[in-house]
Amino acid sequence: MITVGSVLAAVVLLGFVFLPQKPAIAVLAAVLVIFLGFVANGVFGIVSGQLTEGKVPLEVFGTASGLLSVVGFLPDTFSSTWFGKLMDQKGNAAYDDIFIILAISALIAGAIAVVLLWYVKKHKADEPLDEAVADAGIVEA
Repeated sequence: MITVGSVLAAVVLLGFVFLPQKPAIAVLAAVLVIFLGFVANGVFGIVSGQLTEGKVPLEVFGTASGLLSVVGFLPDTFSSTWFGKLMDQKGNAAYDDIFIILAISALIAGAIAVVLLWYVKKHKADEPLDEAVADAGIVEA
């Protein structure tokens, strides 16, 4: 789902680059923004599921979640400054660059999700989570 969502996001973002810049397109652009929001939030909601799919041991699951958050939110620390500088330099023409950067980022995320799928299949990490919990000695309530 992350791969599919990432590809959909990239397509929508690249669509913004090629949409005519006319007032009549505003409604279509708004619909695409809403669709992009649904896709992005849907993918975001299942991102930590990658830890389970990759069979991260329960002993380090919290640390892995923290690292995932640091890496996942890292662009928030610099993208506003970067995109703001692009807008200062290029004005409205910067939006095409920004949408392309975001589309490439989405494609990278999708590619990483494919690598995770490959890893899981290669290492046959298909043990159900219930068995992993039992092996770790965790008692469910």
